[in-house]
Amino acid sequence: DTDISVSLLNTGFIRTAIREKSRVPYTRWMKPLVEASAFRTYYLQVVEPRLFGPYIKDKNEEEVDSVTRQVVRCLGASKPAVRYFITPLIWKLALLVRLFPSRMVDRLLLKSMVGGKSVSSRAEAHAALHPPDVALPVEAKKDA
Repeated sequence: DTDISVSLLNTGFIRTAIREKSRVPYTRWMKPLVEASAFRTYYLQVVEPRLFGPYIKDKNEEEVDSVTRQVVRCLGASKPAVRYFITPLIWKLALLVRLFPSRMVDRLLLKSMVGGKSVSSRAEAHAALHPPDVALPVEAKKDA
């Protein structure tokens, strides 16, 4: 028996400086590999605009003070909870995981990732998550 309690903070999307700090390593290590990647379209249309473009808040994203409030609550508790769920999205996911079988949760999450479409096979899931290259605008080709 000790007076040490362990708690897990399930944060979800929290705004940090990771995007800004990732620019140099991405440019050095990842950018040279993008053209040959099976995920080329994803890198060019999703990752790079998020990394190098203007900051756009993600849906369900919270600020760091949301985490700070839970840390203070945890440290002030005589018997801290085992888990603290920070964002509303994490609360919803935790509820899904506890109420439904794993395969059903996986299907629901996959459906949410592919825009609400039903996916009935591995091939359909792969096609939805790894779209073929889409023609990029001329400006994007110059920068790429």
